Amino acid sequence: MILFEFSESIQPELPVDLKLLEAWLMRCARRHRYEISFVRYYFTDNREIVQINREVFNRTYPTDVISLYIPIFSQKLNGEIFISIEQVVENSREYQVEYGMEFLRVAVHGLLHLCGYDDQTEEQRLLMRRYEDECLSLFS
Repeated sequence: MILFEFSESIQPELPVDLKLLEAWLMRCARRHRYEISFVRYYFTDNREIVQINREVFNRTYPTDVISLYIPIFSQKLNGEIFISIEQVVENSREYQVEYGMEFLRVAVHGLLHLCGYDDQTEEQRLLMRRYEDECLSLFS
């Protein structure tokens, strides 16, 4: 099950229907040999994501996505994914990509973190980007 929630501070216009988004994210998880037990996506703004980033990682800057894995030892994913819609919009401008494509990339990026993939090194970033691209090709 995937739950989508929105901060009171934003009124986002998401570029995709939530049912389509949920079905696509489920396909992406299965592609990486996981089933989703419970994942909550929480859409917010930069102010709130900075607060979460500070509390969890002791970082004081905005980020587009924060994934928090809830450890249950199985091939079932449980966790929370926080996405700053404000940062996704900024990313789309900076990288000169359509907002909808950047939104999907960030959504699946958070899910891939729950699957155990990291992006701390250049090698990890390249692998993460490859997996993001593979998942984006599944979107319909």
